[in-house]
Amino acid sequence: MTEFQSPYAYLFQKTDTFKSEDGLDIRYVSLKTHLEKARGTVILLNGWTEFIEKYGEPISVILKKGFNVYAMDWRGQGRSSRSLPDPEKGYVRDYSEFVQDLQKFVDTIVDPKAVKPLILMAHSMGGNISTQYLQANPGKMDRAILSCPMFDLPAGSPLKIAFKTLSTLARGVGKGSAYVPGRNGWKEIPFEENMVTSDPDRYEHDLELLRQNKDLRIGGPTYIWLSATLKALKRVQSEKFLKAIELPVMIYSAEKDTIVPPSSHEVASKQMPDCKLVTIPNAKHELLRESDAIQQVYWEEFDVFLKDL
Repeated sequence: MTEFQSPYAYLFQKTDTFKSEDGLDIRYVSLKTHLEKARGTVILLNGWTEFIEKYGEPISVILKKGFNVYAMDWRGQGRSSRSLPDPEKGYVRDYSEFVQDLQKFVDTIVDPKAVKPLILMAHSMGGNISTQYLQANPGKMDRAILSCPMFDLPAGSPLKIAFKTLSTLARGVGKGSAYVPGRNGWKEIPFEENMVTSDPDRYEHDLELLRQNKDLRIGGPTYIWLSATLKALKRVQSEKFLKAIELPVMIYSAEKDTIVPPSSHEVASKQMPDCKLVTIPNAKHELLRESDAIQQVYWEEFDVFLKDL
């Protein structure tokens, strides 16, 4: 059997790391457009369980459109440092750690060399972190593109309250780093059972990356990760918080998203002063891993939003 080779592997032949404020290695990649003059710089941030190699295809599209790209792996996933003996456990103490890592990435790695303007482009959990970053750093970015940002969970309020109680109790008895009930290490999910894309080829590409690279895998979340996530959701659901984000923002929402409620995007888009909401019909959560037809809509809207840059 021929060993799988991603057609985008060439983009990640050279990666680097920087140290977080608490000493973790955060991996990133920086790439330049082949155009003679770059139109700006896109900072591409992935979601929960993801890694930069998964974004090879969209990175190649962005480069062809004339933008330089910086992308990073969040602490605890991809090939950034992991804090627990079981590397497949989803773990973060508080999303402020993610925000601090992003701030250091922008201030020390991106900003000194970047071609302006700066565009923050993030998916799901990365969208939540980016929203917190934008609120804390006004004027740092010129545009923001949030793809199915994690502004809420599909569970009803009673279930979220129950999870919060469980998380608090687990942390109180020293079990915060345990998997939440029903979740454990990474396992392969057949395409027919997946919740993220309707495209079988892109799904298989990403699954094969995980089959062959065990160090990229993430299993289920821990109690402490869930507790941190619930607090992060509460932060970005504040109308006062969102009204402070004044730069032009575009939120993509997927009509058939079962991971993040599309209704949360509609609410947030009305609370941000300068926000455009684009809902893509028939799309699932991972828009940048969706079918060609769905991606055509995505990139057309991307071009319109950035046409003056």
